[in-house]
Amino acid sequence: MLSTYFRINQPSVVYETFEDEVVAINFGTGNYYSLQRVAYDIWSLIEQGNNAEGIIKRIILKYDGEPQKIEEAIETFLQELQQEGLVVEAHLDNSTLPKVEDRQDGSEKKLSRFPFIAPSLQKYNDMQQMLLLDPIHEIDKMGWPKLSHNPPSNQT
Repeated sequence: MLSTYFRINQPSVVYETFEDEVVAINFGTGNYYSLQRVAYDIWSLIEQGNNAEGIIKRIILKYDGEPQKIEEAIETFLQELQQEGLVVEAHLDNSTLPKVEDRQDGSEKKLSRFPFIAPSLQKYNDMQQMLLLDPIHEIDKMGWPKLSHNPPSNQT
């Protein structure tokens, strides 16, 4: 899993990033989600094109905790994001991706690090019926609204 890249499952998933939270809606299921703290950071790292290994390395640099437990928690969280249909595996060209810099000069110890708390995905389904009934999510490359294949004729 470490070399796996992910991408947000668009257009099925839309999201908005706020100051310290991501709110994502999966129009395929009608569920919406809140991602905060470590979950927010992981989502941001997915957006930036990091693979699982890069995500883990960056979280270990930012948060204080046992690296093995951090890695396990992140892998579990990435699987949960996949199971909920929020992210999918991406097939990317490695030459265009950002490189993860390994800090070996000890500078990461000078940074103020936050205590690691396992990422969690807050899932809500109280608006599920409304979101599934709303035709706005039935879009394609041409946009919304999605018109039928047989438009009405203008004959009178």
